Amino acid sequence: MIKILLNEWQEILPNYKNGLINFYFKNYKSQKIVEKLKEKKILQIDELKKGLRIRSFSYVGKIEIENVQIKVITKIDKLPLLRLLKYTYNLKDLKILEKSLYSLKKTNFFDILIYQLYLEIETIYRLGLIRFYKRQNDYLKSPRGIIDINRLYSKKYPPPDALPCIYYERNSDNLLNSLLIAGLKLALQMTDSSSLKQKLSLFYRLISEHTNHIKINNNNIKKAFSMINRLNSHYLPALNIIKLLFEVKGLSMENSMHYFNGFFFDMNKFFQDLLSKLADEFLINYNIKKEYVLSNLFEYDKSFNPKGRNNPKIRPDFAVLKKDKVILFIDAKYRDLWEKPLPREMLYQLTIYSFSGVESNQVKILYPTMNETAIIQKIKFKNPANNKYKSEIILQPVLLSKISNLLFKNNFELEKYTNEIFFLQLKI
Repeated sequence: MIKILLNEWQEILPNYKNGLINFYFKNYKSQKIVEKLKEKKILQIDELKKGLRIRSFSYVGKIEIENVQIKVITKIDKLPLLRLLKYTYNLKDLKILEKSLYSLKKTNFFDILIYQLYLEIETIYRLGLIRFYKRQNDYLKSPRGIIDINRLYSKKYPPPDALPCIYYERNSDNLLNSLLIAGLKLALQMTDSSSLKQKLSLFYRLISEHTNHIKINNNNIKKAFSMINRLNSHYLPALNIIKLLFEVKGLSMENSMHYFNGFFFDMNKFFQDLLSKLADEFLINYNIKKEYVLSNLFEYDKSFNPKGRNNPKIRPDFAVLKKDKVILFIDAKYRDLWEKPLPREMLYQLTIYSFSGVESNQVKILYPTMNETAIIQKIKFKNPANNKYKSEIILQPVLLSKISNLLFKNNFELEKYTNEIFFLQLKI
């Protein structure tokens, strides 16, 4: 097995050391998987004259294609990542996990989530699996509930020593507990840690004794969330993790023809979710709209639109509003623009946003970094005809380690830093 390890936004060229020299995928299915990964911008695997070139983007995870295993890992340190996950996805207090984390050898992003799921399910089992009343309709030798008169007279040959009864019995066979089993099964498929497998297998066996197995899918997850109330709210963190793991694994399950042995998590979405929550909680006097649609920026000439196509629409990641007026467009990209240059396609996109009618002619791109020396960079767009500046692009670093340190400790400083992230150096 050829094993390749790389970070986000990294490129690996073929050489004898990594085993990619003169290596090519042989079967049709592998080639279709490679096409699918490239189409979704998860991984780009190119067959060059000398062998395979592999490029990663904002996704972390792993995949096996034929006898090549590719792992993409995040650069974010374990404990900061743990706290950011807890905050973004409303997970429970992670103090126990933070102390125990280093007992897991080679802990990766997914093992952090899976270990947290184990702790959540351990707590649920210790408190007792939730039980609901279920209607039962049986013949009983010792009658319970009420006698079912209709069945009593409708059956020609009822049991001689039993009566038909309608009664309600509390048991643990319900969707919430069944989804815990499905989540444990999914986690067992995703982890390579033998210690984690041992812990998960224990609760898989214990809970399986009390409830039936179900297939994990979006419909069952939605139903489970709709069942949450104050009496079973302790199930919510586990459901959140199961939903997250299913979305990660779901990339490989969405099309049976292109099923691949692997899973990936979009760190770009995670970064956007983190910023969105910070904005909702800490921005003062401003509102944030995610994926704001700019529908009137481009328009087909009606005289030259023979196909009758709709006008192109673009969606900045965030629109900042004050009194229902858009004052700023912001993009968030999971690419360290302090360590790596701004890609051409991102530059073009930001330039269009800067001419979208916002009075300041400014636009911001927020990017994550663990480098505490990172500061703001600016790119000015000028008219080459008269050499006058037309707009400005601000590259704003988001110090993930700083946010991690302030979470759950100092809301005043976190509010101050959040407002700096969104509004520093702006003419508003």
